[in-house]
Amino acid sequence: MLLTGRFSLGEDGVVEVAAGASDRLVLEVDGVAVLERASSFSGFSTRAARGYVEVGEAVARRLLPAGDHELTARVAVTEPFGWGLVVTLAGEGVRPLEAVECIDAPPGRDPHAIPATMGAP
Repeated sequence: MLLTGRFSLGEDGVVEVAAGASDRLVLEVDGVAVLERASSFSGFSTRAARGYVEVGEAVARRLLPAGDHELTARVAVTEPFGWGLVVTLAGEGVRPLEAVECIDAPPGRDPHAIPATMGAP
């Protein structure tokens, strides 16, 4: 599954992307992977083992030029009982441009496919 949102920067600056996910997640800024996260159910012993989503489990910072940018979350749904994610975007002058779009996958792409950079489960 793909979730896509656009944002703008008024001037060159550092943007911080933070995420937490239950299942496998790759976050891309302008088509370049900046953060990868894999977390799934592994038992009931702790909150983390249950696969609960926590904000800020992984953080990436990138220097971006002024202008419009795209943030894409690629989620590989591997668990039959649910998935979740939380993503925050911060930085001086970051301004959202439009609502998040959710699509299963681009034409011809498997929505559950994991980018090669993720590796095997």
